[in-house]
Amino acid sequence: MSFLSKIFSKELKWILKVTNKKRYVGVMVFIQALLSVSGVVYALLLRRVIDAAVSGNKEGFINAFGLVVGLVVTQILLRAWNRYLEEYVKVRMKEE
Repeated sequence: MSFLSKIFSKELKWILKVTNKKRYVGVMVFIQALLSVSGVVYALLLRRVIDAAVSGNKEGFINAFGLVVGLVVTQILLRAWNRYLEEYVKVRMKEE
């Protein structure tokens, strides 16, 4: 047994016990992972917007800006969905 598994064994068992049959916790983890990746993509898209603006590429600027707007809307929707699931799971865990 590794060092970390010895330390977190008790906590992990408790988490698995409390979240048993709560697949929403896994969905929340997946959404958080998507939001983390989208942060990196956001930075790359902003760089693309700036590069297109500096080079005078109007079409590239509009395309990159549209992608940034789409990403921001997607992030807002993912955060709203994640918040809903957080509250749902909190209520379900308190019931048990």
